[in-house]
Amino acid sequence: MKKAIINRINEINAMISDIKNLDQTPSTYDGGTWPYYIDIDGIDVKNQFVYIKENKSRNGYGFEKRYNVNKKEGFGSSEELKWALSLILKTFKKEIKKQS
Repeated sequence: MKKAIINRINEINAMISDIKNLDQTPSTYDGGTWPYYIDIDGIDVKNQFVYIKENKSRNGYGFEKRYNVNKKEGFGSSEELKWALSLILKTFKKEIKKQS
């Protein structure tokens, strides 16, 4: 697994406690017209698989349950994982900055 992916996962996991203490759940539009909530409890890594533990909700973003970093294209691929991690990190940073 690439070090950049591990660094993003560690940074997101470190921010989870700060996110849980905020007044509102972080949200993003991600190119849509309705906001999607990013409500996660953490990210786990087991071998080549990355699991995003998302609290399912009606307006949740809907991340894949499992990503395979060895898979190059398609559902649950490393490209989707990079996009998901970037989206989570960007949204978390924006929300912490906005509410502090």
